[in-house]
Amino acid sequence: MKRLPRAPKRIGGVPVTKQTGKNLAGAALDIILGRAVGEEIAKERLDMCQNCELFNGSRCQACGCFMKTKVRLPTSHCPLHKWTR
Repeated sequence: MKRLPRAPKRIGGVPVTKQTGKNLAGAALDIILGRAVGEEIAKERLDMCQNCELFNGSRCQACGCFMKTKVRLPTSHCPLHKWTR
């Protein structure tokens, strides 16, 4: 019988997985190097988040991220694959 995968642990609403560590490292590098997407892309991303059922007004319930910051980072992505760019 095959076991079902365990749900990831959460700390402060953020799922803690290997992928979380990779995503945080990429975000930190973007911030340190001052990299950001254009305002048009950031607005497009945030608009998609605001129409999502997992967005609570500031954070994404799927990934736990603060979206006003995350939408501006070029290495970031939507865990639900809703962002097209």
